[in-house]
Amino acid sequence: MQMLIRTAAAAGLAALLLGAAPVRPANPMHMLNYLVGRWNCTSNAGGTKAAYTADYSYAMGGAWLRGINTSKGSTSEDLLGYSGHTWRVIDVEPTGTASVMEGRDTGLAHIAMHTKYPVPGLNVTFDRRSFRNYTLTFTGTMNGKPAKWQDVCTKA
Repeated sequence: MQMLIRTAAAAGLAALLLGAAPVRPANPMHMLNYLVGRWNCTSNAGGTKAAYTADYSYAMGGAWLRGINTSKGSTSEDLLGYSGHTWRVIDVEPTGTASVMEGRDTGLAHIAMHTKYPVPGLNVTFDRRSFRNYTLTFTGTMNGKPAKWQDVCTKA
């Protein structure tokens, strides 16, 4: 038994040292644990900046990651989930509107999604720069007009 454990440990170390991609679980939601907590964010759209906080916690037994986004006078909620090699975000606004974004599995440090509901056209890319910093980049069309902005978030 000890020989089996040593062999497995050596294989894991060799894979790590040789740069082999680690085996990912079927549902990688728990690997986003570093997001749990408060983040200070700044959104920059064409030179106009707005600050907000994002508070992340797991929901529904860890099947979803909930983000509560709070800015001056406004709060929205996002739910991030993973199923069938697809990331999904449901964004709920205080006005009663919602949007749904989806993206194929591109990894945990870079998740590229696009709106599916109510209308396609907006692309959102999550890029983890470190375990204490990430960006959200928005491009495409919104309300029939070109849209481009970026949010930069740092762990509080």
